[in-house]
Amino acid sequence: MTAITFFITPGMTQSSFANMGYWVDWGNLLLYAAAFGAVGGALAWPVAAMMRRA
Repeated sequence: MTAITFFITPGMTQSSFANMGYWVDWGNLLLYAAAFGAVGGALAWPVAAMMRRA
């Protein structure tokens, strides 16, 4: 989830990796992707736990 978000976010914002010239741009992208991955993991955890229990 995090890797997918990392690669599709610039395209969704009509930007590209070539436009990311500063460390702040990369930091924002990494933090955004990590946060999205954490939310996805938090939502998937209960479902995975229920499936494992059955």
